[in-house]
Amino acid sequence: MKIPFAKHCCCGLTDNRNGSIAIGAVGLVCYIFFFVMNVITMARGYEQRSEIHDHISKEAFANLLICSMVFYLLFIIFDSLLIHGVRKMKRKLMIPWLYMDFLALIAGVILFVVIFVSLIVTVVTTKDGLIFTLFMIVVVVFFIAYSIGIHFFLVVYSHFRELGNPELLGGDEGVEIKQEILNAEDVSFRVEPGQV
Repeated sequence: MKIPFAKHCCCGLTDNRNGSIAIGAVGLVCYIFFFVMNVITMARGYEQRSEIHDHISKEAFANLLICSMVFYLLFIIFDSLLIHGVRKMKRKLMIPWLYMDFLALIAGVILFVVIFVSLIVTVVTTKDGLIFTLFMIVVVVFFIAYSIGIHFFLVVYSHFRELGNPELLGGDEGVEIKQEILNAEDVSFRVEPGQV
């Protein structure tokens, strides 16, 4: 199975390079915000969150916060690597983000199936119109968010492929990269007079 190639990011508003940087920057800002919010929640402590005492134990609350902080920290690192890899044209630095995002897309499908089945069971057993409305909202929001996530993955993956094959790049950027490759080849094969 071949992964499709995205020619542009955001419906043609920008190229894959700038789109990949924007995707990394937006992700970086979001994950830093979530990480800081988790630190604040952890500093507040379990005791000051009386509304959750009936639903989750103190140990589970601490474990959940720690796991989510590790998850956010990994994405902060991977988004930083993505931005640096795109800016410096180093493909290998983009690979961790591609793997993590691909796993997140798979986990999103699994989570959606679990929520979908549980909501169907709830709708069938209760026959409540409000729950059916909630069910439809969850389905629509998931498909919109998942479509955006797939598009982001394809943009970054397409730029990853472009860096591996400069002929896929269009415009001035492709010419510059091709020229850099030609210059590097010219320098490495230049023979000085008298060496023959």
